[in-house]
Amino acid sequence: MAGLVRYPRPEPQATDKPLVAATMFGVTTPCVERARETLERAGCEVLVFHATGNGGQAMESLISDGLIAGVLDVTTTEIAD
Repeated sequence: MAGLVRYPRPEPQATDKPLVAATMFGVTTPCVERARETLERAGCEVLVFHATGNGGQAMESLISDGLIAGVLDVTTTEIAD
């Protein structure tokens, strides 16, 4: 934690893969898994978040921090929550 506070985030390297965040929840798992395979073949790294509670909050935090290049929000259950 101290390192995160003391040192600024390094500039992205040309070899870094774009990060894509995806939401997943039970019934949407097959869809997200298929999309993840496609995105990874296209050169992206996919971070999957459980679509309730802390998962959605963590994803939103990474998006706000500018670390996520794209979002695959297949599971919109938090809207109802």
